[in-house]
Amino acid sequence: MFEQGIRGGLSQCSISYSKTNNKYIGEKYKKEQTEKTTPKYLLNLDANNLYGWGMCEYLPYKGSKWSDPDCFDTERILKMKEDHKKYYIFEVDLIYPEDLHDLHSDYPLAPENVFYNKELPKLTTTLYDKKKYILHYSNLRLYLSLGLKLKKIDRVIEFEQKDWLRPYI
Repeated sequence: MFEQGIRGGLSQCSISYSKTNNKYIGEKYKKEQTEKTTPKYLLNLDANNLYGWGMCEYLPYKGSKWSDPDCFDTERILKMKEDHKKYYIFEVDLIYPEDLHDLHSDYPLAPENVFYNKELPKLTTTLYDKKKYILHYSNLRLYLSLGLKLKKIDRVIEFEQKDWLRPYI
């Protein structure tokens, strides 16, 4: 189950669009628009040390066991906290509602390995429903909060989790 959940890095071409209106953009500044609304700014961020940050997060520690999938539903998953003592890996079927397709078309959720030929998988993002999709509970919580629908939970593995690497990073 774990190896099927490993996906690798995603590489894609995406279109991003932002609109700004504030006094720093020069001639294109529309003062009359800003007086009616809040000024808009752009901010570009570059994250460093993501590996070190990830190692300081709560990670599986001990006590792995299978859990009953019937004990989980969307509401319970959405209420789970990052620093919860339990850590879950889910295998689920997800529905990608059509009303999200336009909104998510540039950055679809839930990337998956697709075999376009027999030897070489490609990590792709699509707006298709996902079957037997394996993921960490925090990713599942994110996808559900952004509108994907939980159709079925196939399997669940439970662990105790702890930020046990934090003192070493």
